[in-house]
Amino acid sequence: DTPKTEILGFGVDRIASLGHDPEIVFPRGLFRIYHKRSLASGGEPGELPETLAFRLWREGLALHATFLFNPGRDDAALLQDPALAAPCVTGKARLAKRFLKDAKIAPDDQENAIFEKWFGLRGAGYCLGLAVAQQLAGSHDIKEMVKWNRAAAETNVLSALSKVH
Repeated sequence: DTPKTEILGFGVDRIASLGHDPEIVFPRGLFRIYHKRSLASGGEPGELPETLAFRLWREGLALHATFLFNPGRDDAALLQDPALAAPCVTGKARLAKRFLKDAKIAPDDQENAIFEKWFGLRGAGYCLGLAVAQQLAGSHDIKEMVKWNRAAAETNVLSALSKVH
């Protein structure tokens, strides 16, 4: 078998035209590859259907890792859009409650519409994922968190969401 290679392409002209900050975009993209490889090396099966809670975890952890490379940046800067940060400023507990309800749906029944609702263009899943990752980072090291398999990540995410206020 030939080893699989991932290619990460950055459209620098697109990043510039959107006004995105390369100091945010590059670490986040590179962390996603690192995290995916960490999961694969831990024996995490790649064919499992994505769950809402695990998607929240992957997005949130990537944003938290980006914060570690950019200390002092606020959520709006990390999310590259103040509108994406806004739902978590005042409504984090309400969002967590809604997310927990949607996350109870069996993975096979989680439709694209649910993922789109949370992770679409203006989805609140990004700010909520960041909030959860930051909360968990208070009691867990990133070196530990990056190696969590899906079951461990989901358990920690759902527990953290139930404590959001």
